[in-house]
Amino acid sequence: MRKFPAFARQELVCWGGVSRLLDAGGKVVVGDNQIGGQEIEKRAITAPDAVKGAAPIGWLGIVAPGAIQNSTDAFFLRSQFRSLLYAAVLALVLSGIGAALLARGFLVPIRALERGAKRLAGGRICLAYSAPGQG
Repeated sequence: MRKFPAFARQELVCWGGVSRLLDAGGKVVVGDNQIGGQEIEKRAITAPDAVKGAAPIGWLGIVAPGAIQNSTDAFFLRSQFRSLLYAAVLALVLSGIGAALLARGFLVPIRALERGAKRLAGGRICLAYSAPGQG
């Protein structure tokens, strides 16, 4: 069985029981043995020099956020979700304002060109056109 460095064991213990380190067979090496029906997502740990598709040397198991029963963890997840929601709304508003300004900037010369084309179509052939901002 492969030995994991002490720093890896200590970091997993510091995560507050939401993660487990499992060996290749799925046996818990570091973390709480009592999984107790909680949903766990497993991520494979492979050797750095392993070929693609090689069998993992272990697994990192992380408890799904919905299975966390601790009130502190639930509060943290709610605040993260709220912050993400605020950031998404702010990004949507700012992108809408930016899109409106860009559209307006693109439409000014296009409308001037349209007016000139209508004048030409109406028979006014002798017409000088200067781009906006060039006098």
